[in-house]
Amino acid sequence: MQHSSLSFLLVDDHPFILEAYKNGIVSFCENSPVFYEAFDCRSGYELIQEVGNKIDIAFLDISMPHFFEKNIKSGLDLALLIREKFPRVKIVILSMHSENMHIEEIMDQIAPEGMIIKNDLNFPDLIYMLERIVADDTFLSETIVKMIQDERYRYMGINKMDKIILKLLSQGETVKNIASDLKLNTTILQKRLHSLAYIMEVPEQSDLALLAKYAQEKHII
Repeated sequence: MQHSSLSFLLVDDHPFILEAYKNGIVSFCENSPVFYEAFDCRSGYELIQEVGNKIDIAFLDISMPHFFEKNIKSGLDLALLIREKFPRVKIVILSMHSENMHIEEIMDQIAPEGMIIKNDLNFPDLIYMLERIVADDTFLSETIVKMIQDERYRYMGINKMDKIILKLLSQGETVKNIASDLKLNTTILQKRLHSLAYIMEVPEQSDLALLAKYAQEKHII
């Protein structure tokens, strides 16, 4: 993904936060980015339906006014909608509070390219996050990383399905075959594997054989 011309969906019910995101994005992009802005679940849903195929990166706040008619209760529901209809879109999940970040659920269902506690995010980090995401990498803010690295949380993002996937990898199965056997979307599976590599601190995150080896050494499988 080139950052010369990018389109962003920004959904947050705090206008001043939207402006901060926009300032950072404008500094990052070589050419003027396109912004689609929404302030609650309803307007976010409507924008996704209208311009979802034009979006490159979506910033989604978790806690916002609901859209009950479509059962959209949070930014996570909007993220699920994007993953279903526009899987190429890169997703950044944001929250003001760490207790809203149910890491296991978010990684399992959405596999976002970014997860951020808003108080962690400063201007340099925003630029760094965009660089990583545009390079098809992932970004977790400081508090999220500490939660994962804490002994109580270290492997909380690894669920039963992940262990099945890692076991199949250790048996030499390809990503394509695993996706087919488990009826998973290949793109989401690849992103999930990348997140697992991050959680397990695998030095070369694209090395699936090394990922499987680490899973065995850490007694995850």
